[in-house]
Amino acid sequence: MQATDPIYVFLHVPKTGGSTINRHLKMNLEYDETFVHLGGGGARYREEMDRPDWEDRSPEERNRARVLTGHRARYGIHQLVPDRTPRYVTVQREPAARIMSTYNFRMQRFDVDEDFDEWYAQYPRNNAFKWMRNALNLPGSQSFAEVADRVRELWFVGVTEHLDDDLPDLFRHFGAPSDAWINQRTSTPDETQVEESLQLPKADRWTKGNPTLQRETLTPELRERLNGDNKRDVKLYELALKRRERTLGNLHSE
Repeated sequence: MQATDPIYVFLHVPKTGGSTINRHLKMNLEYDETFVHLGGGGARYREEMDRPDWEDRSPEERNRARVLTGHRARYGIHQLVPDRTPRYVTVQREPAARIMSTYNFRMQRFDVDEDFDEWYAQYPRNNAFKWMRNALNLPGSQSFAEVADRVRELWFVGVTEHLDDDLPDLFRHFGAPSDAWINQRTSTPDETQVEESLQLPKADRWTKGNPTLQRETLTPELRERLNGDNKRDVKLYELALKRRERTLGNLHSE
């Protein structure tokens, strides 16, 4: 890695397609060297391998990284590699679809069968805005304008609905193969398909996709209700749609 090469920081909002991105990078870059996961998975790996946190490494060791991701990869972390040009990336998703994906995932992950309305009554409103606020290093800010201004500084802003279009170029910039990536955690109403996947060894699940059982259908009425309850998330998503159009030139550049 050249000291002048850009460093990419992926600000990962849950349930937006980040598992697909992170898994492809883990399979194709040097884990914890050129691809560093600053989240739970990476922390467990470093503990098992007795490796220091990325932030605690020497400048020369930190400069080996090409892509940082995980929930500790926040805006400003590029200051630990001051000679590198930072390129921040994020992906947003329509709030209603993201909430439904979160519900389906948690029901399967924790093996519970809770009614959607009961679960949603406890779900924090505008969760994506709050998550993004922290990722942008603006903890506690209630100003949408402040968050929006920082989003406009990001090198590329994608949306889940266009990931199939954008991932080849994004992976090319990351230094990973632009094809053969596997869509992780798709949803399906087919219980047999999900059960068959869960019977596979964990490594095989990742290489074959990792479907989640679709327990609830996102009807037009439910979509309207969820989006209406999460107006800041909607504004963030609408901003992301505009920023995608503005930042596609960065993505398509050599």
